[in-house]
Amino acid sequence: CNRNGVDDSGLGRWSWSQYSGRDGSRVRVVAAYRPCRAPAGSKLTTVWDQHTRYLRSTNCSLNPRQKFDQDIATLFTSWIQQNIRIVLCIDANEDITTGDFNRSMSEIGLINAHQQYESEPLPPTHDRGTSPISAMYISATLVPTQAGILPHGHGIEGDHHNMFIDFEHRNFLGEDLH
Repeated sequence: CNRNGVDDSGLGRWSWSQYSGRDGSRVRVVAAYRPCRAPAGSKLTTVWDQHTRYLRSTNCSLNPRQKFDQDIATLFTSWIQQNIRIVLCIDANEDITTGDFNRSMSEIGLINAHQQYESEPLPPTHDRGTSPISAMYISATLVPTQAGILPHGHGIEGDHHNMFIDFEHRNFLGEDLH
């Protein structure tokens, strides 16, 4: 890894690390959290509430999800124009097979890796959920050798299912690594 960064807003919505090959190829791996709507009676302490207060203070009329979607799509479009490939690992907090976020990523050319390579419908990715809300989106030129979603309780402990993806280094960063 030779470069990293975070969401410029200071809201902590995402962070990234860049990996570079000697041939000039670059891949940025991004971890992101897209806020879920605050439940009634949340007492203004949720991420949604915090982001809403921040957006209002900047005179932005968008809700936290709309602003997240707009900002990350703009960022990724800029990276794609610079020939930077992307691996996005995200808790999107909506059905990633049919929701707005999935459409937004598709429009800029990112592929839901697990949806692309799984023959079965994707399982719920939260232990109390009924639909897949976490995903890994990748640039179309990245070709996984394998990708999967572990059953709940396997891998790192938490309330989301663990996901994985693997690439050959030649596809990920070219012939030589530094």
